[in-house]
Amino acid sequence: MNASPAIEPSVAKLDGNGARAFGRSAEGMRFAVTGTIRARGRWLIAAGA
Repeated sequence: MNASPAIEPSVAKLDGNGARAFGRSAEGMRFAVTGTIRARGRWLIAAGA
């Protein structure tokens, strides 16, 4: 589930167009969805829901 160490620094350097292209890739979508679920889970726990 975690991005590989080789991928993370590259992602950090991407400009807007590169970030959008990465977001359309399967790996990018999985990374975005996982992050969204984790953030939502923290919010629900913090809200006591």
